[in-house]
Amino acid sequence: MSDVNAELLAMCKELLDRTRRMESRMVQLGDHVGANLRSKQKIEIKPDPAGGVMVTIDSLDVSMSRIVTELKQHGLSDEQLGVDIYLPGSDEMIATLYVPK
Repeated sequence: MSDVNAELLAMCKELLDRTRRMESRMVQLGDHVGANLRSKQKIEIKPDPAGGVMVTIDSLDVSMSRIVTELKQHGLSDEQLGVDIYLPGSDEMIATLYVPK
């Protein structure tokens, strides 16, 4: 019985080591293509002066699906279809996202 436990423990350790190496390689690949995989990307939702919704993101590699999910979690109503997206510290709009009903 102890041989089986030792073998199982060794397999679990090897699996953990391989997973860590794979994660490290994925982060290195992300660094190479310019994606910051080391920290969670920030998405800030605030009211637009015109009465709509404005989204501020911290980098250009934030996926649209994450923005849509965040908007729905903040209770975006069906009437609000167009959402302007900005980079922090910039008054220049980089995109307008149209959320499907």
